[in-house]
Amino acid sequence: MNLANLTTLKIVCDTASVTKAAARLHCVPSAVTARLKQLEAEVGQKLVTRESSGMVPTPTGRILLEYSEKAIKLFDEAAKAVRHDAEPRGTLRVGATDTAATIYLPPVFARYHETYPDVTFEITSTVTSELIALVKAHDLDCAIINTQPADPALNIEMVRRERLVLASARRVSDPFGQRDSTFLAARAGGAQRKHIEQWWASSGYPQLRIIEMPSIGLRLSFAAAGIGITVLPLSALENIANRDTVRLHDIPEPWCWQDTVLISRADSPEFAARRRFADILHAAVSTQ
Repeated sequence: MNLANLTTLKIVCDTASVTKAAARLHCVPSAVTARLKQLEAEVGQKLVTRESSGMVPTPTGRILLEYSEKAIKLFDEAAKAVRHDAEPRGTLRVGATDTAATIYLPPVFARYHETYPDVTFEITSTVTSELIALVKAHDLDCAIINTQPADPALNIEMVRRERLVLASARRVSDPFGQRDSTFLAARAGGAQRKHIEQWWASSGYPQLRIIEMPSIGLRLSFAAAGIGITVLPLSALENIANRDTVRLHDIPEPWCWQDTVLISRADSPEFAARRRFADILHAAVSTQ
């Protein structure tokens, strides 16, 4: 099996169409059909079938498609390592939590783009658990997350140890003694949210009512309006316009600390675009 045929299978399944796959591959439909037939001859079974919704994989095709996607991602990583080992170029796929994206990415990306204009960024912002899964699945080259995962499949670089604080409306003097405490949080799967929920439960405070909000700026605005409390790293306030509209409250030791780290696959070959990103990230943090 060659990579071109496996790529063809993936694109046919992605588009559900031989014609659309041919357009994406810059070839004629008959060439796509020939590649599929060659794969089917090698496997000895039919890999795709035509249904009302278009071309779909057979059960055997789904199995081969899963391995094809892994092979394509591994080949892309190897190509980056071999071709881009000196000067960064190509595409760098970076993930970050909402908090990390707010604090670190704007100045880092600005410096990176200025220094290495031949690199194209693909940015994914989601919760920590999903970022870890995307890195392990080869869908991201690296990600900034808010915890140190105990996972031998990952390479972990410490970025910074952050001090966490609670933020509330300015009129709230004691967010801990309220009978009905509302926590404005990222959706489930975020390390920061899990960390605070564990601390709150262990401290014997009244049960938290959770309201999920997608961005740190939105959570801070709602906290300022008295809707609830939220958590953020103290350093994040430097990059948030409405920081003067909230009151900050200390979180006790050791719960007040959060490690921000950069993760990548431990078995992924290093390449210049990712290495330079890590270098610029560390340099930016050291000046904050």
